[in-house]
Amino acid sequence: MVAASGQQSFDGDTRGGSATLNPEGGPEVWYAVDVEGEPVTANVLVRGDDDWDTFLYALGGDCDELAFVDANDNHPDDDGPGRSLLDLDLAVGRHFFVVAGLVPRAAGTFGITFTFGD
Repeated sequence: MVAASGQQSFDGDTRGGSATLNPEGGPEVWYAVDVEGEPVTANVLVRGDDDWDTFLYALGGDCDELAFVDANDNHPDDDGPGRSLLDLDLAVGRHFFVVAGLVPRAAGTFGITFTFGD
């Protein structure tokens, strides 16, 4: 669970995971973000170690009825296929961010940074 305030960074590894969101993509790591009180802006950046091809999804809604919000493959302001970035306005509630590989063989370690503002 990620609290929607300030800046928080995490390390992850998709190897050994499963591809539940997109069966034609690579294995996934899921992050839940809870927004309480007021809506916030979110900047979410993924950097794949060794430039494996990351893909970042944003989902909203209940676990039983997730809705696609946005996605990013290759962030245009960064060199290499291993960067994904989303800038979103998040309403109060729970949101999910999913780091995956673009294709089944794309997997590895990564860093993810969440930056929240008003």
